[in-house]
Amino acid sequence: MVKPMIPTSGPTTSGIAHLGGRNYDYTQRYSPDEPGKEADENARVWNVYLDEAGDYDMDMIKGFQDIIDSLLVF
Repeated sequence: MVKPMIPTSGPTTSGIAHLGGRNYDYTQRYSPDEPGKEADENARVWNVYLDEAGDYDMDMIKGFQDIIDSLLVF
């Protein structure tokens, strides 16, 4: 299975971040917000944002680790 890739400006070895194995539908994972409360502090949008940011951060850390590993070899 080929992982989808997106271009990034982060420190990955190939300039591409892998989206990883995350495969979920946020509409099923998080309950819908009540009308008028879509921007509250506990709204679904913030939970989805935190999930996406966490995945992106893990990709960035993986990129840093790959760079450091290759620098330690030389």
